[in-house]
Amino acid sequence: MPAAQTKVTKFPDLVFGFIGEAVAGNHTLTGIRPEDALISVVGVKLTLGEAAPNTVAFTFVDLTSEFTISADNTLNNTGGTSLADTFCIVCYHNVPEELDP
Repeated sequence: MPAAQTKVTKFPDLVFGFIGEAVAGNHTLTGIRPEDALISVVGVKLTLGEAAPNTVAFTFVDLTSEFTISADNTLNNTGGTSLADTFCIVCYHNVPEELDP
């Protein structure tokens, strides 16, 4: 049974992006601004298994607390987890410019 439309929360300014394959520090995510609200950064690591049949294992880790939006188009996790062999799914709320504090 589909959810009642009145009970669905919609976020028209919710944005998803990807970063990764780098050491800790500055990461480019085009479009993000310091005024935006960072919601989550989830690290994803894929590991190929050699057992027959070949398998893929996914490891997920919440890295949100390590990241800040340090400048336009830039996320930073200096001193945090290296993203070598990892990519991150980034979710943030794009605050419209007319609503900036």
